[in-house]
Amino acid sequence: MLVVEVNANRIRQGLNSVCEAKKNIVMGSLVELQQHFLSESYPTLLAIESSGATCGVALAKGSCCWTAVNGATHDHSAVLTLLIEAVLQAASVESDSLQAIALSEGPGSYTSLRIGFATAKGIAYAVGCPLIAVPTLESLASLMASRLSSALSPAVLMPMIDARRMEVYTQPYSVGLDPLEAPSARIFDGATAPFFAGYAPAVFGGPGAEKGRDYLETLGLSFLSDVMLTAEALLPLALRRFRQGDFASTAYLEPLYLKEFVAIPAKKKI
Repeated sequence: MLVVEVNANRIRQGLNSVCEAKKNIVMGSLVELQQHFLSESYPTLLAIESSGATCGVALAKGSCCWTAVNGATHDHSAVLTLLIEAVLQAASVESDSLQAIALSEGPGSYTSLRIGFATAKGIAYAVGCPLIAVPTLESLASLMASRLSSALSPAVLMPMIDARRMEVYTQPYSVGLDPLEAPSARIFDGATAPFFAGYAPAVFGGPGAEKGRDYLETLGLSFLSDVMLTAEALLPLALRRFRQGDFASTAYLEPLYLKEFVAIPAKKKI
């Protein structure tokens, strides 16, 4: 019996060593763990952005914010929980002290969204805190509004997320972040010209905007560069919902996909 226990302990130690080594390798892909101050006082709020090719987290507590972003693409399942662990440790916060978890609701990558939802729901169930769903396009519109010059301030905001090929997810917003239409998937072609031109002189930006830049500028829209998905952008929108008691159902909340998932079969090797 003693031999069995010793062997089990050795196996456990070996597995822990492997896990720690893998963790160190993955953590090495962090862009940077940062801390800075916020303009408002926050509850202990964790935000998760997983809708795109990279993922990131932000932890707000009082007037401080800690952020961590993964530099590798499409590696959410391996790094998301490590990013959360990193900001919790940096802030000296235990997970059961979280007062709410905000997550990017979509639209976005099907798999990436599901990983973020599963992680957020798992933590929320474990620690007994509520979930806050923030539409991904609204968080992008909020970033755009904060960067507009006075010359462009009356414009309609049109955040865009890549939907592959020449298609984007988009939704027009006022500068006050009121949605002007429901979110939709739009292809850059002649059929959608009336939709985009109808909001000119709108300002467009986001991770899906660059590929349609030439087409949209001919329709009278203006391009805003470097508008990227970040977990920190979720915080002010989540704070407003937290104060209003606008929480999502942990059991029934689902990602906003806009399009049906289509599996692409692997190519056969010859």
